[in-house]
Amino acid sequence: MSAAHELIERGFQVEVYDRNPFYVGGKARSIAVPGTSTNGDNNLPGEHGFRFFPGFYKHITDTMSRIPYGNGTCLDNLVSTETVEICQTGQRSVVLPMNLPTSPLEWYKAIEEFFEGFRIVGKELTSEETSFFRDRIWQLMTSCNDRFLNEYEQIGWWEYLRADDFSPAYRALLVEGLTRSLVAAKAQSASTKTVGTIFLQLIYGMFGATERDTDRVLNGPTTMVWLRPWLKYLESKGVVYHHGQEAVDILMNGDKVSGISFKAVDGSQTVQLVKGDYYLLSTPVEVAATLVNAEMLKADSSLQNIVHLAPNVEWMNGIQFYLNQRFDMHRGHTIYSNSNWALTSISQLQFWGNYPISKNTMEQFVEFFPLIFQIGQLLVISMEKQHEIVR
Repeated sequence: MSAAHELIERGFQVEVYDRNPFYVGGKARSIAVPGTSTNGDNNLPGEHGFRFFPGFYKHITDTMSRIPYGNGTCLDNLVSTETVEICQTGQRSVVLPMNLPTSPLEWYKAIEEFFEGFRIVGKELTSEETSFFRDRIWQLMTSCNDRFLNEYEQIGWWEYLRADDFSPAYRALLVEGLTRSLVAAKAQSASTKTVGTIFLQLIYGMFGATERDTDRVLNGPTTMVWLRPWLKYLESKGVVYHHGQEAVDILMNGDKVSGISFKAVDGSQTVQLVKGDYYLLSTPVEVAATLVNAEMLKADSSLQNIVHLAPNVEWMNGIQFYLNQRFDMHRGHTIYSNSNWALTSISQLQFWGNYPISKNTMEQFVEFFPLIFQIGQLLVISMEKQHEIVR
């Protein structure tokens, strides 16, 4: 959709072939929960999980600012969170502000929570560990772009923070916890350039005096407040959407693509050959790898890297609890720093304004609570002790 947006605004004729017969937006879309509507429409919205729009995401917010919505744009549908909660088993949780405090009361609460967090962390981390971590971050903050590109890209985050040389608490809190929560990656394989850059951007965003955009979420279901208006805009500009079409073969003529074969996913197995002046393959890397053929590799051997990368994809997923009473917690994300999963949660409906979830759903649910964790793991939440996570 991003490519179609940029191309159609530059005067190209654009056709999109999407495997999904109904939805747009890929993994970002909302997915209706079947059988939860009183009128056959407006089922409970299932969200994939992460809905995180930090201030340094300039590309996506630029696109959203060009999608009409009501009297404004889809960018107006981003709402700033106010806090982040850090939880550890057996410890009191710490709630910290996501942005620079703007009032005496906010400063008081921020200082109180900061020292409480320092006390808790201080019980688990040695002074040597905190000093070393501080120096490593300071080094990143004072490094030039060339060093990030040429040196930090070649060093793993695990290696850079010398995770093997320090305690399990150091690894859980400062090494693994940061990478899993911030970039959904493993500290052992993520580069220092990737993790370090994102970490610094979040720090700079938190201390921005004018913007309160360190962590933003959508003010409604993703499909409703972003993807559906986006599709409407693209089609109004001339983009032609073909749903239910799966790419099965990329045809080559020498070193040029001569066409793409698509198979209908409606059960008819109808195959059609599509030709164009230019082709853009916009699929996940593990799907793209299945389409890379010998003729493509002959034209460009670097495409083999797609095949090599594909087996390294690891999925994350989300689970949602639809509750019949308010359960707002705090206004932001919660990070479970020493859980066995890359686990975060957010009580999301509190950011959805007047979204009529109780009127449109069968059991009069009034809240849902999305929790994100790596797929293949079992998750049990004790609602009486909301931060006690057991396997």
